Amino acid sequence: MNRREEAERWIKEGEEEIITAEVDFGNKRYSATCFWSHQAVEKVLKAFCFLRGEDALFEHSLGRLLSRCKKYNKEFERFEESVMVLDRYYIPTR
Repeated sequence: MNRREEAERWIKEGEEEIITAEVDFGNKRYSATCFWSHQAVEKVLKAFCFLRGEDALFEHSLGRLLSRCKKYNKEFERFEESVMVLDRYYIPTR
């Protein structure tokens, strides 16, 4: 599997996790909603970095991953506030 295919696989997994988060939200499972939302965003940010040639993506902080993404594309700045909210719920929902 090449780099692009692997990144696309991560994005697809992230999309599936968003669907899971939406179902959990509809069932008032808010901790699970936060968990799956975080997982989805983490995968998409990592896929973006991976496509730019980065390896060793063991980071789980969305804020730090977003900072890495912003090095390549300043448009990611618009997600800062949302990412910080999700980061606050990462540990408590595990």
